[in-house]
Amino acid sequence: MGSVLALLGGVLAGGNSALAAPEEIKVYTDDIAELGEHALEWQTTFARSPKNASPQRTTVNTMAEYAYGWRDDLELGVQVPLARRAGAWRATGLFAEAQYIAPHDADDGAYWGVRAEAGYAAPVDEDKAWHAQLVGIVGWRSGPLNLALNPGFDIPLSGEDRDVRFEPAAGLSWHIDKRHALGLEYFVEAGPLKKLLPRSQRSELLFLTADTKIDEVGLHVGIGKAMTDGASRRVVKFIAEFPL
Repeated sequence: MGSVLALLGGVLAGGNSALAAPEEIKVYTDDIAELGEHALEWQTTFARSPKNASPQRTTVNTMAEYAYGWRDDLELGVQVPLARRAGAWRATGLFAEAQYIAPHDADDGAYWGVRAEAGYAAPVDEDKAWHAQLVGIVGWRSGPLNLALNPGFDIPLSGEDRDVRFEPAAGLSWHIDKRHALGLEYFVEAGPLKKLLPRSQRSELLFLTADTKIDEVGLHVGIGKAMTDGASRRVVKFIAEFPL
């Protein structure tokens, strides 16, 4: 556990944060906290500016999430985006979240659920903005394979621009054994639902991912590449999940 905490500390101290990169880059599956279980998750994302952006820079985002298994099929939690400015960390938002997964065979076959988030973000040097997110979860397990589709919708709750934005994601993972997995993930920011952007203007990212466990700490690492000019050229994400 000590080595994991040291690694996490090194990642979090890696640079100043901004919210130009996505706050959270994750494909949701049927993995939720068990009944009565407490969990803490840290995600740090390093992203290089899109090809068409000027000036070019690397941004770092960090998100902390606490989750609690309220029922066998329902996880409740809070998310806190963090930014580092002048050598100190501070919260730049607060979100409440709930994730429901319908009863299903945990080892084989289809599963479905839904995730909802609502709260505010106040990035460094920007105004506070309220918004909600609704994400569908549709998946299928067969042996070592797990396919998950996430049709996602970002819903602004403040400001002049109230257009709902379509942000789907998908993931395919292959479990080598109970503690190790490799996978591919794809994330799209397709723009306003009422008039989707042409592909050349969208942000689309493809990730190669790896998952492992050290003691009871789950680790997820992903290396992403832009598939369109509007996406961050290179993205590295690191997620650590700690049972409490």
